[in-house]
Amino acid sequence: MSLREVSKFLDEYGIDRSHVAIHNWVHKADLQPISTVSADQLAGDEKMIRLHGQKFWLYGAVDPFTNEILHVSLYPTANKQTTRWFLTELHRRYQLDNVEFLVDDRLSRICPR
Repeated sequence: MSLREVSKFLDEYGIDRSHVAIHNWVHKADLQPISTVSADQLAGDEKMIRLHGQKFWLYGAVDPFTNEILHVSLYPTANKQTTRWFLTELHRRYQLDNVEFLVDDRLSRICPR
């Protein structure tokens, strides 16, 4: 998905975020691996956002080689189950097998290594 497509996706949930704000979020996550990037790696992260005074969790997966946003999902909470739902959606969409996930603390407890 392009940054503009992610922005439009979030718009469907009433979240007004520009593609620039999403670009900044991706770069703030600093999910770039060291120089050993391979086609078998994906970066994942989640970020708490506020919408109309309520907290929501935005999950995202990025191809670290191209910086392309592959998948995003929005959930009302962040826990093991929502992380599993996100990874299941990601797997269904891309048929991921033998993929190494570059993740933060929360996702690393769920992702296969």
